[in-house]
Amino acid sequence: MKSPGRSAPSPTSPTTALAEASDTRPAIGVTVVVDTGDGSSARGVIVDDFGDLAGTPVGIGTERVATARRWAVDVDGGHIVFVDDSALLEIHPDEASAS
Repeated sequence: MKSPGRSAPSPTSPTTALAEASDTRPAIGVTVVVDTGDGSSARGVIVDDFGDLAGTPVGIGTERVATARRWAVDVDGGHIVFVDDSALLEIHPDEASAS
């Protein structure tokens, strides 16, 4: 739910929601809006937290290496995106139990 007098964040700049309210934190089961990295955003639910593994190299197959991201977010009911805190545009903890 949008607060009166506040506009939605632009897709290119992360919100300050984490800094504004100490009880607004990303966690498994929380609804978020993420910057998908292709100029768009998507709404989804955090399904995993990789915590201390974020930022470490991860082997994929025999030749590819990727950097682990902090959060796995289920967007569109089945597509998973992996993002760090900086890609979280909005956090909606009050919607987590409504899903």
